[in-house]
Amino acid sequence: MADRELNEIINTETTIADADIFYLEDQSDSWAGAKITWANIKATLFGNTFGLTAFISPAQITSNQNDYNPSGLSTAAALRLSTDSSRNITGIQGGSAGRMLFIHNIGSYNIVFKNEDSNSTAGYRFAIGADVTLGAGTGYFIQYDGTSSRWRMFGSNFGSLGGDNVWTGDNTFSGDNTFSGSVVIETTKQPVNAIGNSGATETIDYDNGNVQSITISEACTIQFSNWPASGTEGKLILYVTNTSAHAVVWPGSMSPPDATMRLVCYSIDGS
Repeated sequence: MADRELNEIINTETTIADADIFYLEDQSDSWAGAKITWANIKATLFGNTFGLTAFISPAQITSNQNDYNPSGLSTAAALRLSTDSSRNITGIQGGSAGRMLFIHNIGSYNIVFKNEDSNSTAGYRFAIGADVTLGAGTGYFIQYDGTSSRWRMFGSNFGSLGGDNVWTGDNTFSGDNTFSGSVVIETTKQPVNAIGNSGATETIDYDNGNVQSITISEACTIQFSNWPASGTEGKLILYVTNTSAHAVVWPGSMSPPDATMRLVCYSIDGS
């Protein structure tokens, strides 16, 4: 086929061959003298590989972040984040309609994306239905919804697994996961939240983990908070050390612990 302009070919041809040549013009419609084949155009626009190469690795996050805006965010496609402990991110700046970011957790602690948290400016917040935890070594895509002016998330750790599943070694599950069929967990490890010495009143917060420890250092009244909602069951293993035999008041019908014991507490229907 003879060399012709792109508009002419698009308007008159149903098929464009790789060898077809297109001339390049400047803004004044004069010939620039350069030309390119359709094969070159396809390779440039629709190549076989896709990559996000604009990575940034901000400084370690050491506090909860509102309106998060690390250096280089405006031109970044992917963020490599780490924290010194479990930290919250309530919003990220730099949103524009359709913009996507991939967020990697390259650290050892959870990063929690807070849903519609008022600590961040409205247009920087996440509309993700509920708080979402990004575990160590995992990642999420977020995309900015220009209509609602919110970041939205996809490719999250929410999942459903059916059939027979076997886990060995170290595995971390975060978010809401549904397991059906036969589930075999050969080894388990859970972190222990060490509360330390008690005060006169001590509230055991279920959100701090379902394995915790406490040392009774004076006469103490024990309370519990943030049990799972009604319709669910919660289990808390509490390691209690009370070597000085201080008086302990437990809620409900719980039996007083011995000097050192493991107390297993259950919550049914949120109570």
